[in-house]
Amino acid sequence: CTASGLDYCEYRYKINDGPFTEWTDMGEPVGGEIHYELKFKEESIHTLEYRCFDVAGNTTGILSEVDIVEDKPPITTKTISEPKYINPETGAEWVDTATEITLTVEDPEPHPSGVYKTYFKNTIYENEQDWDACYDPQESCEEDSCVASAQSYCEDNWEEDGYNSFVDCFDNYMVNECIYTVLEGSVVDQGEESCHVLDYVSIDNLGNVGDANVNCFFVDKTPPEIRKYIGPDEPQY
Repeated sequence: CTASGLDYCEYRYKINDGPFTEWTDMGEPVGGEIHYELKFKEESIHTLEYRCFDVAGNTTGILSEVDIVEDKPPITTKTISEPKYINPETGAEWVDTATEITLTVEDPEPHPSGVYKTYFKNTIYENEQDWDACYDPQESCEEDSCVASAQSYCEDNWEEDGYNSFVDCFDNYMVNECIYTVLEGSVVDQGEESCHVLDYVSIDNLGNVGDANVNCFFVDKTPPEIRKYIGPDEPQY
């Protein structure tokens, strides 16, 4: 039996429950093969059908697959329990060592791939000269630029560096280069008393990276001191 050679291939697709498009030709074969790149721009469920014909008229029949297009990044929300105090004018936060700082992550509808991981870094500023970040967070609390560096580097280099996916590259960069910790559960251990800068970000299973978030706050467990003063001219017994 002698192969007659590939003639042409074509595809069509539909979005959600809508109608199929017309069949679209994938171009001329080169070296007996057709390579065609198709990108879906709509965030939705795409049903893709395709078929090929040889010059003798034989066909593969209609082959199909379902592709879910999702580009919404996960949203990470921080909540803090009592005891806490937030200055209504500056936004400065004080919490106790018993206060729970919780990070809740949601991968939004309509077609979430699911949250892969949440990363955080809790930097403690021991030097009072650096405490402006906590006293005036609206002006001085700045997000970590390393998250953007991880995203940019892995978008350009994950294949060249031998990673299985962008997600694997981002995970390695965040842990080993940015020195973030993978969140286990949802509660962040804020640690010792001082000014804290908490950076956190989440990524979903498809590689959509959420916003880089930062929260600057004081951890204060020391109670106020009461000092009694008796003037030198006051009678004492």
